[in-house]
Order: sequence, then C-alpha cells, then structure tokens
Amino acid sequence: MSVALPSSSPRLTNGHTPSTSIGGCAQSPRAVYQHPVAGAALILSEPDRQRLISWVMAGTTPQRVVKRARIVLLTADGLSMRAIARRLDLSPHTVRLWRQRFQECGANGLRRDAPGRGRKPSLGVDAATRIHGLLNTPPPRGPRWSIRALAEASGLSRASVHRIVRSLPVDADRRARRNRRSRL
Repeated sequence: MSVALPSSSPRLTNGHTPSTSIGGCAQSPRAVYQHPVAGAALILSEPDRQRLISWVMAGTTPQRVVKRARIVLLTADGLSMRAIARRLDLSPHTVRLWRQRFQECGANGLRRDAPGRGRKPSLGVDAATRIHGLLNTPPPRGPRWSIRALAEASGLSRASVHRIVRSLPVDADRRARRNRRSRL
C-alpha cells in the first residue's frame, strides 16, 4: 500500500476525509490512504523505521510485536504480501491486517491487539459481589469465615473463593490485629 504525505488534511483517494477513528485507533494526520496495489511499497518515515528496527532487535520486545514490525519493514522494502507471508510463515490475511493497522494507527497500533481478544474472565463481578456480601454477614459456625465455609455457602470452588478474597481490600481492623500479633 502506498502512503503519501498530506498537503493540509488527510483525504481518501475518493475525496472524502477519513473519520477520526479507524479500527479503534486515532486517525493519523500524516497519511493519505490510497487504494491498495498488490506489492506496493509502504513509505516509512525515518523515525518510524528506526523505532520498528529497535523493536525487532530488542530482546525484550514481545514476539508478536516483533513479527508485526517485520511485516511493516518488509513491506517498506518493497516485498509483496505473499513473499512476506512465505518468509515469516504467516497467512497473507495476517500480513494485510498488520500493514493496514500500521497505516491507520502508526507504530503504536502494532503493539495493541483488537479489543475482545484474549481469555475472558471465568468468574464475573456477581461472584465477587456474592463473596463480599457473605463476608458482611455472620458465619454459620466459628468467629469468622473460612475459605472452605465461603466456598460451601457460595457454591464456588475453594480456589475461586481464595482468589476473590485475596483481591478484596483488607479491612483496617484485620490489618491492626495482624500488626499486633507480629509485634508479640
């Protein structure tokens, strides 16, 4: 895909001004988006090129970001979409996606995944609310709730209850009791 510098404001080749947000990214004011041409090189600014090269060379950059940066660098070097896909062992669709994301969002767009990706939380907010509600009631036996008693009363596993209880803020009187015991 070809990227040209804008004269005043970015315009699509059909004359329309692009919206302020494309694909969840703020619109880049530096690029005019033209119809994709097979094998067309991407014109990179020198700061963008140096930034992408530093990501590729750094040992701490996540590998998914390195692969995305390589896609953009190889596109800027003039390789075709299929050649890049073969070289990086990716599908042409993936190459097209990240090339387009770079044009829409710039280098920072390569670091972000689309919203909705990744593992969904297995326990909802209602489970934490239920545990918090139980903690505010007197326990059925003993002076305080145990993880096992909370799990039985809520219907959740002990591991889930333990995770939820650990994420809750510790109240002040429990902290004070813990501090008194540690001084003795």
